[in-house]
Amino acid sequence: MLRWGKGSCRPRAAVDRGGQPRGIALLPWLLLGMGAISHLVQGHTPNPWIGGMGLLTFNSLYIYVAIRSFEKEKRDAVSTRVALGLLTLVTCALGMGYGGNWLLFFPLLGLATGAVVRMSVTVSPLITNAVGLT
Repeated sequence: MLRWGKGSCRPRAAVDRGGQPRGIALLPWLLLGMGAISHLVQGHTPNPWIGGMGLLTFNSLYIYVAIRSFEKEKRDAVSTRVALGLLTLVTCALGMGYGGNWLLFFPLLGLATGAVVRMSVTVSPLITNAVGLT
């Protein structure tokens, strides 16, 4: 059962006892793939078996990376980085192969990458200034 935490806009299930977010907080973003799923089910996607396997692979890798990315030991593990690399390959393959609604998997890849590859507080402003965002 989801209950709202004190002074928080997030359900308690997405936050651990220390107030830190958990990997489950990234899972609702998978709803971005509903357009690709509907095209797959309606038969508008060429080679539906390949698209279905790509979708299953993407979702599995995304969930694996999202859950592991909020614990430092698991986030720094080689298996998480390999899974992120595979997620990148699958995302690029689906985007190039199908286009359209399948391109919405790139923001999910960005979320997963941001959760795994975290920048230090001193490096972030340097990159922001170098890009010219401020």
